[in-house]
Amino acid sequence: GQGERGVAIINTDDPLLWRESRDRVEGRCIQTSIHEKTTGVYVLKKRIVGKRDGKIVDLSPTDLKIVGTHNLSNAVCAAALGFYFGADKTVIEPALTHFRGVSHALEYVDTIRGIQFYNDSAATNPEATCAALASFTDPIILIVGGYDKHIDWKGVLTAIAPRVNGV
Repeated sequence: GQGERGVAIINTDDPLLWRESRDRVEGRCIQTSIHEKTTGVYVLKKRIVGKRDGKIVDLSPTDLKIVGTHNLSNAVCAAALGFYFGADKTVIEPALTHFRGVSHALEYVDTIRGIQFYNDSAATNPEATCAALASFTDPIILIVGGYDKHIDWKGVLTAIAPRVNGV
């Protein structure tokens, strides 16, 4: 295990993760959420905030350059890590608001004639593809392809239907 001096950052928005890990953490457990208040770092009125000494501390806005709730969850976890080690808004906010994402992971490429292009070639499984599709509210045109790994993609079809204008 990590030992009593360790720290675990746990996303409480994932009920399975939270249920299976909350009693197993030997050290400090920092809860994160984008949907509800926690004892750690969470989203409140479009701001990422943390609790320190019983007070709510503003860390960053949620209007980041990366899209998707899964990326917002990752940003909240990153803020929690920095906050735990003593970073404040002057460090956390620019780090989150200037971060453009990871190559090939829902990476913004360009806007051409009003059309935004994203590269998500790292999404090579149904769960990653569904998370990416859920990141957009406007209808999209989906360009897909690749090697057949014999994975069941039926769930992706359900995610595609309401969001995709063309494949």
